[in-house]
Amino acid sequence: MTPQIAKDKYKMTRFACYMCFIIQALIINFPPILFLHFSTTYGIEISRITFLVIINFACQFCLDMLSAIFAKHINYKVMVTTSNIFAALGLASFAFLPDILPDPYVGLIIATLLSAIGSGLIEVIANPIMQSCPKPKKDFSMGFLHSFYCWGALGVVLISTLLLLWTGVGSWKLLALMWAVIPAANTVIFLIAPVNQPSAEMEETSSLSKLVKTKAFWLFIFIMILGGACEQGMAQWASAFAETALTEINIAPESAKLFGDLLGPCSFALTMALSRMIYPKVCEKYDLRRVMMLSSVLCAICYAVAAITQNPFVSLIGCGICGFSVGIMWPGTLDLAGKTCTFVGTALFAMLSLAGDLGCLTGPALVGFTADLLGGSLKAGMTAAIALPTALAIILLFFKAKKQENK
Repeated sequence: MTPQIAKDKYKMTRFACYMCFIIQALIINFPPILFLHFSTTYGIEISRITFLVIINFACQFCLDMLSAIFAKHINYKVMVTTSNIFAALGLASFAFLPDILPDPYVGLIIATLLSAIGSGLIEVIANPIMQSCPKPKKDFSMGFLHSFYCWGALGVVLISTLLLLWTGVGSWKLLALMWAVIPAANTVIFLIAPVNQPSAEMEETSSLSKLVKTKAFWLFIFIMILGGACEQGMAQWASAFAETALTEINIAPESAKLFGDLLGPCSFALTMALSRMIYPKVCEKYDLRRVMMLSSVLCAICYAVAAITQNPFVSLIGCGICGFSVGIMWPGTLDLAGKTCTFVGTALFAMLSLAGDLGCLTGPALVGFTADLLGGSLKAGMTAAIALPTALAIILLFFKAKKQENK
């Protein structure tokens, strides 16, 4: 088989991998658009809604941990098709389980769990499947793959917002079923497309027992936790925060929902995508540690602007710019870890992924619980979250100082 024929043969596989990251963005970003609707329609407190976010990322966290241990024993084609099936079932379950079960909240939990299983498996399996596809510019393909999450988040929020405006928020169940079609169709594509079984190479020099004894490893674990918390602390509550802010100045609920999502989650996803697109050029020209530290400071300023200012439009601008500030944190941490740690291999990046998921769980929980304790004020939750990027900036400053000291 010639290289050109092999490349064409795996074109469908690469397309399905791109779709996987759009599906992951869909699972993470679609339910938050409906958080306030769930609260008002089913009479569920904000603190209980917060648990849906915790359940989502906690489930993904556990799946990442188990998959890092057992993935080499699992057939990758079976694993990736299973992930898409769970994603489809989870999204469809949002439409009917809350009304079928005696307690709507239990239905939301089950739907969240099913979706999280799909998202967690996708996170583990999509990268090695893409890497196994023959393509001349493999690095470019991987960078292109990861950008699909940001663009997927933007598309999900924008399309969902416009459709709910056009058809009314009461049609959200049909929208959930519509989104469920995407992972269902991707399941069929993976059943047809060729999927290579990547070789499971265990690097002895990067074993977990050696990593945990390395100070730099724990430094990057904390950086990854805080980076994930900064990102999802704003992303998961951007829709509800924006809608509440606009409603406070007597804007009609329908208009508040539309402009809130456009100025909140959409702007956040757009600026985050742009940040990741310019990331390679930034790494070439500037000290990455300094750039990440400045990004952390900008993130803290954005949280402060969103929480403290009385002008809702200025608050939403802070929310949007926050996406640009956090876009570099996840890939930047992986890049720094690869260049700094003595033991670099599968175990290192698997544990950093777990740390990032833990941060994605912690950030939204901090915002939600603080808001609930202080009378349901999301501004209060955003104020508390300022501590996250502040702590990250301090750690990066310490890391920078230690590097100079070692030199």
